[in-house]
Amino acid sequence: MMVEFTVEKQALEAALKVVGKAVSGRPTMPVLKMVLMDAVEGVLRLRATDLDLDVTAKVEARVRKPGKVCLPVKKMAAVVAKLGDDSLEFKKASESEIEMVAGSARFTLKTIDPDEFPPFANVESDSEISENQGELRDRIRAVAYAQSRDEGRYVLCGVKLETAGSCIRLVATDGRRLAVSGRNFPIEVNADRGIVLMTKMIDVIEGLCDEEESLSMCWDDRRTVVKLTVGEKLENAGLLGSVVIGGRLIEARYPDWKEAHPGALDHVVEVARKAFQEILEREALMCDPDHQKVCLSFAENRLTVSAGGAYFGKVEDFLPIEWEGGELRIAFNPAFLIDVLAGSEAETVKLRLQGELSPMVIRTDECSECVVMPLRLA
Repeated sequence: MMVEFTVEKQALEAALKVVGKAVSGRPTMPVLKMVLMDAVEGVLRLRATDLDLDVTAKVEARVRKPGKVCLPVKKMAAVVAKLGDDSLEFKKASESEIEMVAGSARFTLKTIDPDEFPPFANVESDSEISENQGELRDRIRAVAYAQSRDEGRYVLCGVKLETAGSCIRLVATDGRRLAVSGRNFPIEVNADRGIVLMTKMIDVIEGLCDEEESLSMCWDDRRTVVKLTVGEKLENAGLLGSVVIGGRLIEARYPDWKEAHPGALDHVVEVARKAFQEILEREALMCDPDHQKVCLSFAENRLTVSAGGAYFGKVEDFLPIEWEGGELRIAFNPAFLIDVLAGSEAETVKLRLQGELSPMVIRTDECSECVVMPLRLA
C-alpha cells in the first residue's frame, strides 16, 4: 500500500456523501462498510458498494505516490465534516494504517487490504439510452411513491423502466395504485425493452440528478450502469467528470400493468391541485387510525370531500368544479390521493371516473397519471 496524496477537504467531503449512499445500514460483510480510495495521477477515485448498489465519484488530488486504501466510509464522512477547510494529506503509516493530517490534527486510521474490496461488475450490452437528468428526475418523482414497500412482493419493490426508441416510460405499482410517466410515450404504445430498477438505486439517481446535465444508462440481464455528468452544485463542491452508479436489476417478471389500466372513462373533471391536496390532508387527520377513508361526492358545480369516524368526529369541505351528469360518490384511502398530488407542481389536475367501484385516474400533466383503486362506501 504505497500511497501518498493531498486532497481538498470540501471535495473529499462531497465525494464521501455521494458514494456513501451505496452503503447499507447493516452491511453483511465488514468490507462493505468501506470506501475504496484509488489515487492515480491527478485524481482520487472513491467507490462504495453494498453489492446491490455501487457508486463511484472522482475529485482532484495531488498524488505523490499512487495507490489504494480502504477506510470506513461513514466514519470518514463524519470526521472530515468536523475538520476545517485545510487540505488533507494522506500517507502510509504501516501495513494496516494510514496517516491523515488536517491542519494541526494528525489521525492514524485503521485500514484493510484494498484487494478485499469487491470488483466493479461491468455491464456488457448494446442497450444504451441517454436522457436529460432533470427530465428523468421529474419522471421518477411522478411514480416513485407507488412502489411497494412490502418485501414479500419483491418484484414490485422498484420502478420499471421501459423504452421505445429514445423515449423512456417509468411505471410503479403496489397493487392498489399504478403510476405511469413517460414523455412522448403514450400508454397505448408498447415498449421495446424493459428493466426493473431497485428502490435504492432509484432514490440515489433522483437525489443526484441535475436540472441541466445529461446521463447515459446501459444494462444487461442482471445489472445496469448509469453515468451522470456532474452538475454545477457537485462541480462547485469539487467533483469531476461523472458519477457512476451501478445496480443489480430485479430479475423477477414484472406484472402486465396495462391490464390494470381502465382506459377511457366517462367523467373528466379538473380540480385545483393544491386546494384539493390541502383538504385531503386536513380530512385525513379526522380518519380513524385503522380505517383511513375519505368520500368524494361529485355533483353540479361542487366536489364535496368528507371524512370521519368514531374517534374524532366528522369533517366536510368542498371545491368548485364543472360537472355534468348525476351525482357520483366514491371513496379512497386519502394517503393514496395525497401522494399523487404532492408529487406534482401543476396548478390543476384532471380526475377521470366511471363509478363508485371503478378506479379513478389522476392525470397530473401530459406525461404522468396515477390509477387509484377505490374503497367500498359502506
